[in-house]
Amino acid sequence: MRLVETGRMDLDAPVESYPTRWHLPPSEFDSAGVTIGRLLSHTAGINSQDNGPVTTRPLPTLEESMNGGSGMPGDRLGSDDVRITAAPGSGFTYSNGGYSLLQLAVEEVVGESFATYMQREVLAPLGMTRSSFTESAALAAVTATGYTGAPPRAVPAYAFTEQAAGGLYTSATDVARFVAAGMTGPGGEPRGRGILTPTGVEALFRPMSILDGNGMPTSLAYELETLSDGTQSAAHGGKNTGWLSQFITIPGRAEGLVVLTNSDSSGPVGLAAQDWADALGVGAPKTSRMIAAELDPYYWAIGVTGGLLGLVTLVIVYALLRGRGAGRRTWMWRRGNRPPLAGWAVRFAVLLTVFTLPAGWWVQPIRATLTSIAPLLTTLTTVALFALCLAAAAAVLTRARSVSAPAEPTPVVAGAGHRHPVRV
Repeated sequence: MRLVETGRMDLDAPVESYPTRWHLPPSEFDSAGVTIGRLLSHTAGINSQDNGPVTTRPLPTLEESMNGGSGMPGDRLGSDDVRITAAPGSGFTYSNGGYSLLQLAVEEVVGESFATYMQREVLAPLGMTRSSFTESAALAAVTATGYTGAPPRAVPAYAFTEQAAGGLYTSATDVARFVAAGMTGPGGEPRGRGILTPTGVEALFRPMSILDGNGMPTSLAYELETLSDGTQSAAHGGKNTGWLSQFITIPGRAEGLVVLTNSDSSGPVGLAAQDWADALGVGAPKTSRMIAAELDPYYWAIGVTGGLLGLVTLVIVYALLRGRGAGRRTWMWRRGNRPPLAGWAVRFAVLLTVFTLPAGWWVQPIRATLTSIAPLLTTLTTVALFALCLAAAAAVLTRARSVSAPAEPTPVVAGAGHRHPVRV
């Protein structure tokens, strides 16, 4: 948009009029319809292209990437190249490949790397001092480690040739500076902060007639939404292996939210968005609604598990109290019918399991994750597990009391002047 406002690019111009070192492969569709504006709004008909993270060096060139090359073993050359797969302007298809094509066009127009141009023209002027599209020792020293999977495992450091699509190193504070630049400042600073004009910023947020995959209007890169109270918001999120990001902006209210996580688990992002929206009273944004739908099975699983644990605990406690009250149970180490050695071994194994199970659950990262998603349900389930283990321990440490049968009374028959027993 900065290049458009300075007259060096045109939103309606075919992207093919800018690059010289790479071109879209021939297809049944007219490449003239692949314009800068359609690439920005993901409506140019370009395939999505799965950009694989690269852990080896050197990185493949941008041209190699768009030809389907990753520079990794088992190269996807020719199977994931950037190409036109639908009529430009006919619909929405989120396209990383389209942004790689934009990256190439920018480099051709400015005569330098995309990262260098962005650092000088956008990041530095906005005060995004901890942001870069290239690796650096200074950033590496303070960059968090990403985690993926369950249980979480650390992700090795990787980079992307496709910088415009997903290669930004940044912090939550820096993204917040970017979000704030799209609003009128507290001191009356104009939208765009001189990087763009207010008119240029307005163009970014302007809705288009084509809807995205969630039924929301598209714009130049933003995901637009009318919240339940009529508030207009714009947002964008990103996900790489081990990382997740989301920002939501309400320019009309000078409100915004930025969430970055060094995990690709989406729960915390959706919950943060929900809490933020609740605090503003603007209704749940799409991000939190989507996460809520994804988390419903977890809520049910946690609730059912907790309920079953509690039910089993009550049954065991009832049996123990009933047996104790009737005087039929005693501690296993008391005199009388102590269990044999094998019985002690079995009890010891059960006790070990009983105490190891809750301890293991307590230190599991998944417990902390579930607690962040459903704190009350997870806490109640954890309490139910501990109660069940205590009840099981009590059952193992007690035994049925051995009660001797009372002696049968001996009948006595009275005779004349004396008594003598008579066997009957």
